[in-house]
This record gives sequence, structure tokens and C-alpha cells, in this order.
Amino acid sequence: MNSLEITEKRNITLQKMQDIVNKCKRELREMTEEEQAEFNAAKAEVEMLKDELAKLKEKLAGYENEVSETEQVKQDEIIEENKRNKQNKTMKEFRLLNAINSIVNNKPLTEEERSFIAKGEKEMRDSGMSYAGQIQLPVSETRATIAVGSEKSTVDVNTENILEALRGRNILTQAGAKFMTGLVGDVQVPCLNGAQVNWEGETDTTADGNASIASVKLQPKRLSCYVDVTKQFLMQTSEDAEAVLRQDLINAVNQKLESTIFGTGEGSTTEPSGLFNTSASPTLVEDFSDLCDLEATIDGSNVLNETKYILANNVKAKFRCTPKVVSSTTGTSATATVASGAIYEKGEIDGVEALNSSNVTANYFAFGDFSNLAIGQWGAIDIIVDPYTKAADGMVRLVVNAYFDIKVLRTGAIAVGKIA
Repeated sequence: MNSLEITEKRNITLQKMQDIVNKCKRELREMTEEEQAEFNAAKAEVEMLKDELAKLKEKLAGYENEVSETEQVKQDEIIEENKRNKQNKTMKEFRLLNAINSIVNNKPLTEEERSFIAKGEKEMRDSGMSYAGQIQLPVSETRATIAVGSEKSTVDVNTENILEALRGRNILTQAGAKFMTGLVGDVQVPCLNGAQVNWEGETDTTADGNASIASVKLQPKRLSCYVDVTKQFLMQTSEDAEAVLRQDLINAVNQKLESTIFGTGEGSTTEPSGLFNTSASPTLVEDFSDLCDLEATIDGSNVLNETKYILANNVKAKFRCTPKVVSSTTGTSATATVASGAIYEKGEIDGVEALNSSNVTANYFAFGDFSNLAIGQWGAIDIIVDPYTKAADGMVRLVVNAYFDIKVLRTGAIAVGKIA
């Protein structure tokens, strides 16, 4: 028998022994003669299997020493590797902190680090984007397989996909926006602008439904931001420090992306337009009836998916203390003002989920079907490691470049509002 068969048989025999003990415990009694004999026989078999497994391990160790006296491999690892039939395989994790620290100190990157970054470089080339940094974080997948060592053993490089974490943090993706990655060049996104459906006779010619398919062009625009990190922090090796660095990069990209989308910029060839630009003509909302009128414009567009609100923080604050309806009631000795609830209550406005962010321009908010808003992303995340600009302060500047574009796919799917 091989080691797997021995281990399996030993586990089955141990279970038999446990079953006998469990039965006696449930019935609060001693073992019968028959049970005692069966228990002792099983115990002897376990000892025999244990000895057989030990002899097999010793023999395998002897074989290993004959192959190479310099290799010291634990026998448990040999058994596990034989079971999986993946010998000479190890797990290594790409650490962004280590790579940055090596660049700052003019040390060569390891082969696995270079291979991982090469994936990001390929993503940039495939998307047609240029890059200037020493590190390109790939965004297409979370695991890469590379070859290292004199015998080119297989190595798994495991790293968190930074773009996935960015999606999870971005408030628009929470609202249902389309997030498209791996784009190449300019992208035309088709958008069906409705169709007319008619009743026709059995043999009548079907009338033209007047459906039209328009398209919205997404073009890559460079988003650039930076994070300053102390040299002492870069020397850390803990997983917590790695997570802090990654989160700082994600926060920097997300803050710039959200503040642009929820801004008032008119847009240009280098920057997407904001939802609240002057051509958007935001509705001035002073009370609940104004809000109902704004909702009616979206309802009139026949949106099919769930609608949501996205608010600036001060808009949320105002709606929390603004009653929907105010009325007066007069008693025998006084008149009281009665409010039937606030506009914003328990994370909702009029039963619709309301999200808020400090990245939304003050006084503004948006309402509608955000699945009609597309966020396009091209290539990898390009990081320039700059040890000079903040050298006098003992810091290293990480300049992040990424390529995005944002467009509303369907006119009338998202309405914007403003408070006084």
C-alpha cells in the first residue's frame, strides 16, 4: 500500500474505535466482551499501520538522500506533493513594499517581481497606453504563474487585484455603474434608445418600431495622483503595512475618480466631464415636492433597473432635518407644528437607497439608474517611485497613473439636483 492508502485505512479503523466508545458513552455502560475484542483488534491494526507508515517514510527519506544529499525536504511535504503530483512547487507572494524598497535603494528586483511587473507592462502595451513608472500592477487577474530557478520550477505569485478593491470602494459601483476593464483604444458602447411596439393583424406588415441604437465613445484619459510614504515605513515587512500601502493607493485613485465624476467640470480631451457640469441644469430642491418632481423626470424616462440617490454629505445633513410635510394642529390652549417624517431617514429617501460621499461636490446630488453610467479602464496601474522630490523630509513619493473615462450612456437616466 502507498502512504495515502495506509492513512485512509488507519483513519477508518480509528473511526471504528471512536464509534464503539461513543456508543458506550451514550448508553453509560462498559464495553461488552465482543466490543472489547473488536476495540483491541482495531487498536492493534492502528499500531501496525502506524509502523508501516513510518517505515515507508523512512524508505522515502532514503530515496531522497540518494537523489540529492544537499536537498532537505520534510517528509510530510513530500507526501502532500506526491498526492497533488506537483513536485518542486512553492508559494510566493508579490509584496509591493519590497519592490518599492528595492527601487529606492537601487537594489535589483527579484525574478518573480520582474515577472509579475512584466504582466502589467504587457497589459499597458496591449491597451495602447504608455507608461513611465518602474512598477506596473496588472489588473486582469489575481494570480500569475512564472518560472524561476535553474530548473525553472513553477511558482505561483499571489497578489490582491488592486482594481477589485477600488471597485468595492467606489460609490458608483455600489450604485450599479458599469465598470469595464481591459479596454483597448477608443471604445464605442452601444445604447438602445427604445422601441415602439404595435398591435398588428395576422398578415399585416409589421410597422417600423422606430428603435435606434446610438453609441457613446469612451476614450482613455490619464488620472494621476500621488502618495507620500516615509522611508521608515517602506522598511516594514508585515502584512498590515502592505495592506495600509495598498489602501492608500486605492484611496488616492478613488478620491480623484469620484471627485471628478461628482464634480462640475465641463470635461475635455484630458478629463471626463462631471455629472454636475453647467449643461446638466441641476434642479433646485427646496422641499419634498421639488424632490418628487425630480423623481418624476426619471420615471418618465422608463428606466428598467433600480434607482438610487447619491448625495453630498451636506445634502444628506439637510435632508435629515427637512420634514416631508409640515402641518399645524390647534388644541384648546396652543397650536403645534406636526411633521410627517424627514426626507432622509434610515439611509433612504422616499424608500429609495441613498448613498453619500465627501467626494460629491457640496450642495449637489444625483438620482437615477446608475447602470446607465459606464466607467472604462485601460491597462495596468502605473507607479513611479520618486525618492528625490521629498528626500529632505525622509519620504518617497509614489506617483500613480491610471487611465479611465466616464460617460452616461442614456440621456434622461440620471437626474441631478442642488440645494440652496
